Amino acid sequence: MEIETVTEWFYLADADIDSAKLLKEMRPQHREIICYHCEQAVEKIS
Repeated sequence: MEIETVTEWFYLADADIDSAKLLKEMRPQHREIICYHCEQAVEKIS
């Protein structure tokens, strides 16, 4: 896999984590969407 592709996947995973953090601060919390973004981040970096 090329380094540019790996870098892009890490960038996208980081964006998923940022989204989860923002959603965590919202009220009411939508835990299923927060979990979805966390799961997506893990998939992208594994």
